[in-house]
Amino acid sequence: MSKLESKRNLGIAAEHYRRFIEAMGLDSALESAEKTAQRATELIAMWTSSVNETSPTLSTMPAPANSGWIGIEHIQFYSYCEHDMVPFFGIADLIFLPNEKIAGFGGFARFIDYYSRKPQIQEQLCQEIADAIDLHLQPKALLLRLSSRQLCLEMRGRGAGILCTSYAERGLCSSDPQYLRIAQERLGKASIH
Repeated sequence: MSKLESKRNLGIAAEHYRRFIEAMGLDSALESAEKTAQRATELIAMWTSSVNETSPTLSTMPAPANSGWIGIEHIQFYSYCEHDMVPFFGIADLIFLPNEKIAGFGGFARFIDYYSRKPQIQEQLCQEIADAIDLHLQPKALLLRLSSRQLCLEMRGRGAGILCTSYAERGLCSSDPQYLRIAQERLGKASIH
């Protein structure tokens, strides 16, 4: 999609959003709300931007001989629930046992950011990230954990601060209980600050 088409589509979406605000009985003409439809549309476009982007690649390099477990923790993510069209957000923690390749730590953050920016459910997000890491690194073992707060729950008064957790296991973590136990112990307990 060209920048011109994208800008035109944002304008159309903002007009629909303004009509939605009015249909809900809210006054879109208030000075404080004058640009609300435009700002909300731009924010939603940012939250869902990976829908129109090509997935990133994970730059890899040879793993050092006898590499042990590698963990990357507390990678923040923000996503958008496809059921209720409100955000969910939290942290991703992962640990893997390299096979032949490793990657720079920033690449994992880029992957998680990319896969987070579209409407979806957390369980789907967790599996997509694990699949992408597995495809690029082909590790011996991989455990990914996403822990998040779901605003669809909290905004309805059904559990402020509830932590929802999803897991994905690949390689030996999915076939050998001993590897899964080691990965879980090393990853530790989830927390969102």
